[in-house]
Amino acid sequence: MRAMTAGMQKIKAGDAQIIVSGGMESMTQIPYVLKKARFGYRLWDDKVLDPLLYDGLIDAFYNSTWESPPRTWRKKV
Repeated sequence: MRAMTAGMQKIKAGDAQIIVSGGMESMTQIPYVLKKARFGYRLWDDKVLDPLLYDGLIDAFYNSTWESPPRTWRKKV
């Protein structure tokens, strides 16, 4: 995302007319999440969440993985 913003800034500043930008992400480097750790756990424990599944690959509308809704749509048609 930073490459795209830097390219846009160069175009707006007049330093370039065309910019080709790109990037990559490493989904294997995502840290695990402790949802209530900011305020402390006191005496209880909690689940350690994998944000790849929790935030990235679960469809918020259907509460399933991203590949599941197209299968259900295909069956309906």
